[in-house]
Amino acid sequence: LNVNYGRETYVKIGEWTPDQITTNGTMLEWDVTRFVTGAGSVMVRLDHIKGDQGINIAWVGLLVDGKAVGRDTHFGNASGKPQKNTTYSIFLPVYTAGARYTLNAHIAGSGGTDSAGSVQLRFKKR
Repeated sequence: LNVNYGRETYVKIGEWTPDQITTNGTMLEWDVTRFVTGAGSVMVRLDHIKGDQGINIAWVGLLVDGKAVGRDTHFGNASGKPQKNTTYSIFLPVYTAGARYTLNAHIAGSGGTDSAGSVQLRFKKR
């Protein structure tokens, strides 16, 4: 049984690894086409899994065929427990069938680059 008990269900869409991280900041991107099935809310969570450092998150954006259609800009820090403000929300008002949907995020190592983590998505159709 998939009993949820009111918790939000997220699926893993990607990750980050130490070789992708810089302390000056970098942009990472993940394809989410198979998860976005209509207009609605896209919730993204970045969770630190291992490593001595975490990441600072500046923003997470949604692109349709490479064009930005939404962005949630706020500071987040995924660095062990507790993680702070690591959930980002973007509303997609119009769905385009056959389009490629991607998420991108601007992140930087927090005190170094020894950080790995998981990127997860929850999509709720309007």
